[in-house]
Amino acid sequence: MDIAFSILGSTALSVRGEPVADWGEPRLRGILGVLLACAGQRIPVETLVERVWEEDRQPPANDRTTLNTYAGRIRKALHEANAPAQLLTVRGAYLLQVERTRIDYYAFESLAGRARDLADEGKPDRALEMITKALSLWRDAPLADLRTEWAVNWRQWATERRWLPGQRLLLDQLIRLGRLDPALARLDELEDGHGLDLELAKRRLRILAARSGEEETTAYFDLRRRLKDAGSLEDAEELRRYHDQLRERGGWAAPVTVASAPSPAEWKPPRVNLPADVSDFVGHEELQRKLGKFATTETGALRRGVAIVDGLAGIGKTALVVHWAHRLLGRQVDHAVYLDLLGFAPGRSLTVDDVIGELLIAFGASLDLLTTRAQRETALRDTLIGTRTLIILDNAANSDHLRPLLLPLSPALVVATSRHRLTGLAGRHGVLHFSVSPLDRRQSAELLAVRIGERADSDPHSVARLAQLCGGLPMALQLVAHHIDLHQGTPLARFAEELKDRNRLLDIGDDGDDPPASLRAALSTSLEALPEEARQLFEMLGLVPLPEIGSPAAAALMGTPPARAQHALDILASAHLIQPVATPGRYRLHDLLRAFARQLSSRMEEDVKAQAESRLLSYFLHASYAADRALFPFRAPVPMLARCDDVHMPDFADSDSAIAWLLREREVFMTLIPWAAQRKHWDYAWRLPHNLYGAYRRYGHYENLSFLYQTAIEAAEAIGDRDGEGASRNDLGLILAALEERGKSVRQFQLAASLARETGELSKVATTLLHLGKAEAQSGNHDQAMTHYREALRLAESTNAIALEASILDALGRSHHATDHHGAALEAFGRSLRIRRALGNWHGQTQTLAEVADCFRAKGDLTEAAIHCRRALDIVERIHDVEVAPRACEVMAHIQVGLGRNRTAMEYARQAIRLAERIRAHPVTAGALHALGLALHATGHDAAAEEGWRQAAKLYSALEDHRRLREVQADLSMLRDGALVPVPGDQPAVSPGVLHDPH
Repeated sequence: MDIAFSILGSTALSVRGEPVADWGEPRLRGILGVLLACAGQRIPVETLVERVWEEDRQPPANDRTTLNTYAGRIRKALHEANAPAQLLTVRGAYLLQVERTRIDYYAFESLAGRARDLADEGKPDRALEMITKALSLWRDAPLADLRTEWAVNWRQWATERRWLPGQRLLLDQLIRLGRLDPALARLDELEDGHGLDLELAKRRLRILAARSGEEETTAYFDLRRRLKDAGSLEDAEELRRYHDQLRERGGWAAPVTVASAPSPAEWKPPRVNLPADVSDFVGHEELQRKLGKFATTETGALRRGVAIVDGLAGIGKTALVVHWAHRLLGRQVDHAVYLDLLGFAPGRSLTVDDVIGELLIAFGASLDLLTTRAQRETALRDTLIGTRTLIILDNAANSDHLRPLLLPLSPALVVATSRHRLTGLAGRHGVLHFSVSPLDRRQSAELLAVRIGERADSDPHSVARLAQLCGGLPMALQLVAHHIDLHQGTPLARFAEELKDRNRLLDIGDDGDDPPASLRAALSTSLEALPEEARQLFEMLGLVPLPEIGSPAAAALMGTPPARAQHALDILASAHLIQPVATPGRYRLHDLLRAFARQLSSRMEEDVKAQAESRLLSYFLHASYAADRALFPFRAPVPMLARCDDVHMPDFADSDSAIAWLLREREVFMTLIPWAAQRKHWDYAWRLPHNLYGAYRRYGHYENLSFLYQTAIEAAEAIGDRDGEGASRNDLGLILAALEERGKSVRQFQLAASLARETGELSKVATTLLHLGKAEAQSGNHDQAMTHYREALRLAESTNAIALEASILDALGRSHHATDHHGAALEAFGRSLRIRRALGNWHGQTQTLAEVADCFRAKGDLTEAAIHCRRALDIVERIHDVEVAPRACEVMAHIQVGLGRNRTAMEYARQAIRLAERIRAHPVTAGALHALGLALHATGHDAAAEEGWRQAAKLYSALEDHRRLREVQADLSMLRDGALVPVPGDQPAVSPGVLHDPH
């Protein structure tokens, strides 16, 4: 239950889940307290004054005015606290409208009722948990702010009719469960003020009778005398009758027998040797909930079984389990024993014999007569049977460390921690695993701020930076807090600057003490426990800053088959030195672990480093080449390097698997290619982007390509590869053109043309002429563009570069179309389309088909236009072509307007706008807005049409497309003059169904 108001104590409002009692002056709290106690009831003004103002205090001169002022203040306080209640004035009275269970008193009633039901159902464990939770809501005497007669009477009634019955219910459950010492301790707490309560006195006698007849008799005579002295003669007589019944029954008179509860003879005093709880524990609420669910049976009893809590060194496994165990004490657990198995400490770890011996000693057993392991195991098991015992085994080295303990500890709940996943136990013994993940940024900052203390308040920004550097590792946060504490006069910002060097962060705590307490030392012990091949792979992961890695790339690093690399990855993942990501078989390195791996790799021999780096780059170069060939076999390939030995390639069964691989590795390439240039692997750095161009352009990743091609140009220049530089500048020019950076685009084409003429390769000269022509066309200079195209076409035909020829013809057709030479345009498009079909160039076909459709539309042949556009859209859907999809939708929108299908036109226009904005295709956006406006006007939405056309006009003006700007301005003018006649008729809308999720 989410408690928003408290009246069990001073009247309080909940702020961030905690009751705050100093939200207002005492009178204000008193008024709200009465309203909360009577929530949902009308309280007349005079009644409210009577209940709040004490008789010996002067009442307000004007009841209504005074209360109206206080009511205003209460409403303001409720609003500021975002409290879920409304204070209403109803026919001269006040009424607080609130869900009752948001008030602690009524929440207590609800919880206590559920506890009674559970007790009646024979579920004492759950009943105890529920009534304990209910009673915890009582912070102090109810309505503590009020001293009026009404408040005193209400307080007494609530205590006697609600609180005391709750205490009795709690005692009954403790007795039923055989937990007599905690029950007696609770009675001692109730002695002050309620020592003569008859029902509490009976329960005291029942407990003492179970322990010792003599103790019960002594207590009986004392209680009976005190009752008589107080004048409670009837209660004294009733106590005598109860005492006699106990003697007749032989001492034990528990009302219900529960199978999971030990009998009095079996009951053992609690054994608890847990480490101290962490007072400022933060995070992992969901993991604690899962542990609690695992530890509890359907009836609410403690479950027997084994759970493994695993995680990276320094992740906070021990603190989490100990914190959780403290919460169970006295509720589901009577005995809690902690042992550190020392599985990762230098020297000898605890053996099975050590553990069994320590546990027997913890339960008070003598080992003198238990000389064999079998005897001790039997004795330990017998000791644990019938108890509610939690055993924590910290730092288990591996599955073999725990396996021999499963049988002797089977009557208990065992929670073990380890830096490894211990999958061997899960596979054969049904052990459950719970992995601890790093804290998030908010939790990290909260924990660090608590550890730093008051200094954190002065510079929360630096605290957040430091927390981020620690990567959510509690051990790192603790070490940083200690480091800060040692330098009291140093600003926090200076620490944030110092610890940007993660090597420094790894070393904090290594102050000459033995053993070192640094994070590096903890990680080193984890790594040293692994097989050699896994250690080698971890070191090699420090060579290159890949954001994530799979087994083929890891195999290339190691120079081993993928199966062996996968085994090493599995071992590292089991030790939490790498983290699995959402994609199966792929892993990431935590930032601090990457720094640790980088330090280790710096000690490797240079030739070993160079070979590993070359193998990795060779893998990505040849894999990306194979993927690009599967997708775009008609494109001229990049000249390749020979593949390194011991590099195994992925198998791309079809184009879908190829595109999936390229997209999955995009983040990797964005890191790998600049790193390759930095490490002077120039031959790889300029070639790799060319294998990515087709796929990433299709999916609109222009900014990524722009960045990578700038790296490619620098790499080609560094080794004097003029062909490589020219090819890279050509592609970069195309990317910049798509990003509408025309000046930069033309400059790249000019530089590429100069390089092509130097090398004398006619096909490359033709390519640069094609691109220069496109730049002229974008500026509206179609005559000059066609001059470039015709010269490029002549060169392409002379060198038999048929794929290039098709591209030139497509561009030539666009310029003819733009200058209204539709016959010449269709001829050029037809030649291009035939070549592209022969080559199997689906992307090229969609480009040309969309333009053919628009050409037919401009000629007025809407039927033929729709047929060609539908073909383009079908291919777009099939190959998921994000680049062509917006243009095809725009053309179809105009066609549908011409056909009078305005609702369908709107669908296509909106789809075109959505897709075009993703790839920044502003000419398409403007054209689609124009079509949308025409459809809106035709359906009577002139204001919306005008707004769309104004947006289109702004885009065409920015693009300097004066021809289309004039067309839109003409429509706007006729709309204002009422001279624009819409295309008649309409039909039901047809969804375009094009690339609803292009990513």
